[in-house]
Amino acid sequence: MRSNTSHRRIKELYLCICFVKGLLNLLVLLFTLPTWAQQTYHARVVDAKTVEPLPYASIYVSKDNGAISDYEGYFTVAANEDDVLSVSYIRYNPRKVKVGDTEGTIRLPPLATIMQEVTVLPTETILKKMLDKLCKEFIRKITAKSNYFMRITQSYGESQEMVETYLTAHSAVNLRDFSFLNGVR
Repeated sequence: MRSNTSHRRIKELYLCICFVKGLLNLLVLLFTLPTWAQQTYHARVVDAKTVEPLPYASIYVSKDNGAISDYEGYFTVAANEDDVLSVSYIRYNPRKVKVGDTEGTIRLPPLATIMQEVTVLPTETILKKMLDKLCKEFIRKITAKSNYFMRITQSYGESQEMVETYLTAHSAVNLRDFSFLNGVR
């Protein structure tokens, strides 16, 4: 009887271990399934008009997944076929392209900017205007006055002296070395 009971317990333990192994295999399969769905896509970012490569363009699938194109405009990114790539480059209109529709090349159209009239001035004229503006600003600030409150406290052994005053000055810089002379040393 005893060997029959121990034989049955071993069989139950074996079945329990097999069940746990099967459950672990199922969990591993479920957690790795999304990574099997992602593929690696290779494409190139080019100018829509000249078909020249756009080096160092930014390509994003999500905030955590993205790439930067190399010097020849090529990039590689891991994404699902239904993901949308956001592609941007300086001075070009950004585009959103479905990964399955890339066909190996993404064309970015250049920004169309309309510039206003431009006036070209010699360097001396620009420097003179800057200097004149600085001089006017300096003169304006020199004539402006501000009110300041000042409190000076000094201790001489057991005695303490405090002087409060209201002053008017052109700037706080003028008050930096301000001191009272009272003849006590």
